[in-house]
Amino acid sequence: MGFAVFVTYNEDIFTPISVTKGSILSGLFNDSITTSKTDIFKVVCSETSKVTSDGVLFNLKFDVADGVSGKYEIELSYSQQDTFDENWKDVVFACEDIEVIVTENGTTVPTMVITTQPV
Repeated sequence: MGFAVFVTYNEDIFTPISVTKGSILSGLFNDSITTSKTDIFKVVCSETSKVTSDGVLFNLKFDVADGVSGKYEIELSYSQQDTFDENWKDVVFACEDIEVIVTENGTTVPTMVITTQPV
């Protein structure tokens, strides 16, 4: 019913542009990109009912610095106290870092899946 995910990135390589709500979410959704002063921002969501389907929670969009190529990671972690089901019981997110491959002609980002399970 609610979650808070932290996105950490290398600010010399990436500049966050936006976070958009995924297809399975319908509730309140926000991020702290514009207020963050460091290389980390928070994505939060609060639903009015339990999300039971598989799908996309959110999409990230970054600009990549000019002249950069190689493999980089965007780290994902979450706040346990802010991640819960409709009964206010903890939900565990299995967050995995996102490997980003930057090439001379653009950026390739493999799709990442975050799985959850009740505690």
